[in-house]
Amino acid sequence: MAGTLLAEVMPERVREPCGGLMHAAAYFGVLAVSAVYLLAGAELGRRGTFLLGGIPALAVFLIRRTTPEPERRQENADARLRRSF
Repeated sequence: MAGTLLAEVMPERVREPCGGLMHAAAYFGVLAVSAVYLLAGAELGRRGTFLLGGIPALAVFLIRRTTPEPERRQENADARLRRSF
C-alpha cells in the first residue's frame, strides 16, 4: 500500500528514486526491529513488544489522515460523479 500511496503523491521526476529508497528502508526496518527485540525483548515481554508493534499502525493512521488527495484523482472524481446514476 505504501508503494501505491508514494506513486500517487510524488511527482513523476522523483517517483522512481523515492520508490527504491522506500523499498530499501523496509529491509532496514526489519533489521532494526530484530535488533530491538534481541536487545530488549526479554525486558519488554510479549505485551510490551505488542505495544511497540502498534507504533507503525499509528504512523500509518497519521500519514493517511494528513496526506492530501492527488489533483488528478480529484479531477477524475468530478468526471465520475457526472457519469454516475
